[in-house]
Amino acid sequence: MNESNSDQINELIQVATNHLKLNYKKNEHHVAAALKTKSDIYLSLHLDTKGFDVCAEPIALSNALAKKDFEFEYIVAVIMSKDGSINVVSPCGNCRQILLQYAPNINVIIDGDDAFKIVEASSL
Repeated sequence: MNESNSDQINELIQVATNHLKLNYKKNEHHVAAALKTKSDIYLSLHLDTKGFDVCAEPIALSNALAKKDFEFEYIVAVIMSKDGSINVVSPCGNCRQILLQYAPNINVIIDGDDAFKIVEASSL
């Protein structure tokens, strides 16, 4: 990963983090996602409901699709932990399937051992 990509990734993580900090609501919104296309950034929140949840990643993807913005570059999700820290989180199985179907070449930012890793959705 070159320095320019590293800067873009850190910026996208910060955008998602800021979105979560502004919109966090216990038992309703504890995950935020940011999806970057060539032309825009789409933000979303996890919807935690009684009975089922809707993850942030597919909502961000849907926001981009609704604008007919298909030039996907990166997606990242961040979670607010019980201790108040915010960390990058990997997509769940359902999100992986949705990303594989709608954006197989998008670069997914996940937490690695020492640094963030970039993995194409098709290889998750």
